[in-house]
Amino acid sequence: MSVRPMRAGDVASVVAIEEAVMDTPWSRSLVEAELQGEHGIRLVFEMHGQVAGYGFFRFCGLEAELLRIGVRDRSRRLGIGSTLLRAGVAALRRHGVTSCLLEVRSANSTALRFYAKEGFVEVGRRPDYYRQPTDDALILGLELRDG
Repeated sequence: MSVRPMRAGDVASVVAIEEAVMDTPWSRSLVEAELQGEHGIRLVFEMHGQVAGYGFFRFCGLEAELLRIGVRDRSRRLGIGSTLLRAGVAALRRHGVTSCLLEVRSANSTALRFYAKEGFVEVGRRPDYYRQPTDDALILGLELRDG
């Protein structure tokens, strides 16, 4: 079991996880574009030779955004999401990033508990941001300066 940088050969596995666990999954072309983009950290968690989860971060200057984090259903509750998030945060710190933001549905209590456990706090709200169903986006932030 290990966290490593995502490679082109991981795209199909990441897309399969996206389609299985995300309300609005990214297409293969979006995942491929993210992999090729600048100023990004793309990580996968490999378990028994298979991708069990992934995390996409993008940074510019001192700020970063957690774009996506996903773990396949049968591998949840094993600490994979936390491991990916912490590895991404460590990589962001090495790039000199001092804060990381993310958006999450206000109704996604599981994700909100997960991010709170990892130190994220609410810093803003976008009313009626999501559709099908309509929901607010909460903007959560994590300061990376201390630690």
